[in-house]
Amino acid sequence: MFEKSMINYALAAIISLAATNGAFAAGWEYYYRKGTIQFEGGLNRSATENLERSLELNPALYDAANKIAAILIAGNKKRRALDYLERSLEIKPDQAEIHVSAGDIRDFFGYREKAFEHYQSAVRADPSNVEAHFRLVRYYAERRDTANADRHFAAAYAIGGRDAERILSEALEEERRNNAAGALALYKRALGKNPAFLEAYFRLAELHRRLGRSDEAISALEEVKRIRPDNEKAHVYLGHLYYAARYGSRRKYLITQAIRNFERALEINPSNPETLFGLSEAYRLMGDRDRADELRERALSLEGERKPEAGIGPR
Repeated sequence: MFEKSMINYALAAIISLAATNGAFAAGWEYYYRKGTIQFEGGLNRSATENLERSLELNPALYDAANKIAAILIAGNKKRRALDYLERSLEIKPDQAEIHVSAGDIRDFFGYREKAFEHYQSAVRADPSNVEAHFRLVRYYAERRDTANADRHFAAAYAIGGRDAERILSEALEEERRNNAAGALALYKRALGKNPAFLEAYFRLAELHRRLGRSDEAISALEEVKRIRPDNEKAHVYLGHLYYAARYGSRRKYLITQAIRNFERALEINPSNPETLFGLSEAYRLMGDRDRADELRERALSLEGERKPEAGIGPR
């Protein structure tokens, strides 16, 4: 047994030595190819070792830095990942997707202006990068800069807009035929063509709601919020969905989410009675009767102001 173990050890040493000699002859390419194969196969630890070695031998190998960063992001090691992303961008500054990844990490740690610079660089490198436009929409929307938010949203929408609109028409036709599965598939196809197609998200959410799939409906509307944080309709709709789903063990969480969405909708438009009524009911369920009554009074007052307006003009 001992002799067999020694033989196996010797064979392993010989194989290792041969691999090392081959690596020495091939240089950085050997480590890069090996690391890439391991990266694609999910062998992250080995991939990192080989990719780092390839980067040591060839400091201009930006793709190795990108792959190491991707491994670190997957392992939730964002700060270290950012070092590699920045290193990659120093080598090749015109990588739009890498700018978006670096910006996301900067955003995560609260460095908004640095993130903004990355997103701008991404759009300059590739004006068709939808995700970079989405990040800029969010940045400007948070600063109440509607004009620039609209500009970047329009740019994102224009990328693949016509195909998405045609597919949406097909989805609506499938709904009319009561083919829910076909309509769902087509809505998703439309969004694949144009991720900025807000109407498709709302149609998708409504169909999921009618099918009793509230979690899927909420997910679609949360995506609208990610793209356009200033979209009042999405926040109001989500407020109602979270409120309607309030039963069960997650009751407090769901009512809290309803309140947050109604509150945000109210920030966007303080004069919407529907939002005020919804928020009033949510606060009443949470036991805050004073706040609930105040909101209800505001809603009734706004409704009263609108009724005379509806009667103005010839009949």
